[in-house]
Amino acid sequence: MIRLATLDDFPSILALGRSMQSEGWFLSLDEAKGKDAFDWLMSDPARGLVLVHDTDGAIDAFFMGAITEPWYSRELCASDICLFVSPDRRGGVIAANFVAWFIEWADAQGVAQKMIVQS
Repeated sequence: MIRLATLDDFPSILALGRSMQSEGWFLSLDEAKGKDAFDWLMSDPARGLVLVHDTDGAIDAFFMGAITEPWYSRELCASDICLFVSPDRRGGVIAANFVAWFIEWADAQGVAQKMIVQS
């Protein structure tokens, strides 16, 4: 089940972040900076979004996105920050459902431009 994250979810998100980083294609993991980013996103629900996928009380995926002004414009843009699904939960629709929720949320905030990076 996808749901909005709570402040209590950060340890689980951090554990998934460690797993993500261990896959070898990410920069080093700074836990304090990660907590700062999480707190910033959680502090303004109209500008930051953190979602988790919860399976029987265990978080096995997360998504972070934000509404900001790009460096080159005064217009608001919704951008993904991070999406990670545990290896054992990949191959389903979790990521697609995160993106659909994100687009719906950005629309509700009145943001026309959405940028979602695919890798």
